Amino acid sequence: MIRRFNHLPLVNMNTQDRAIFILGQFNMGMRTEWATIEELEKSLEQRLGAAKNRATPHIQAELRAQWDYNWDTAMQHLHAIRSAAAETRRRHDARETTDAPDSFLQLIEYDRALDRLLDELQTLGREAVLPLGDSDPWYDSWKLLWMTIDGDMTTLRAHVMTTRFRLEMRKEYGEDKADALTQEILDHLPLHATLQDAEKFAEEYRRAHLEFEKHVEHPTIRDIIRGLFLLPDETTDDHLHHQRSREARHSKIQSANR
Repeated sequence: MIRRFNHLPLVNMNTQDRAIFILGQFNMGMRTEWATIEELEKSLEQRLGAAKNRATPHIQAELRAQWDYNWDTAMQHLHAIRSAAAETRRRHDARETTDAPDSFLQLIEYDRALDRLLDELQTLGREAVLPLGDSDPWYDSWKLLWMTIDGDMTTLRAHVMTTRFRLEMRKEYGEDKADALTQEILDHLPLHATLQDAEKFAEEYRRAHLEFEKHVEHPTIRDIIRGLFLLPDETTDDHLHHQRSREARHSKIQSANR
């Protein structure tokens, strides 16, 4: 994983926002206990079921077949992501350093497809209830439910990314050195930051990124951080856009309810 990053310049990073987002994902994924992730996976599936049940009675008859198909497909993608995460956890616990069966790029494709479907389902559910009028309380609760779903998905995504990162680090450097390098990276990142309030810690993430870049005494750390920024631009930027939109909608709803 690491060696192929050695000669890639920083132009692969788009903006400092990208640095904050990716380091925030890494920080959250590394610090979240696996038992918490298992609970989150269960609650995420329950919330998605609740969203489907809430909107289904309002879906027009001619749209029901597509609605049901999209939900079935979305759940298949979610189960594929969960299975890959569970397999990666198993390999980490078993101290296996062979490649996981699902490639990281395949996971990204599952993730991207799931994002598209969930966006479509959220929009279709909202539009099905438009006759009630957008001032109806149904809309605010619908939006808040989907913001919670988005937050859960972001945490699960960070967990999958960083658990896979742990495996690849161990394969490259051995368990002791990999764990020490990981801890050294975490020591530069804010302890109590979450992805939901990443902007509050933006300056800390910027300082950490600058520190990693001038890590001349430990070039391996610098290369590892550069490697993290080589996630596909489209996927990362899409998720950053979703996160910003979610935060803006949440603030708007809170202001309206004061």
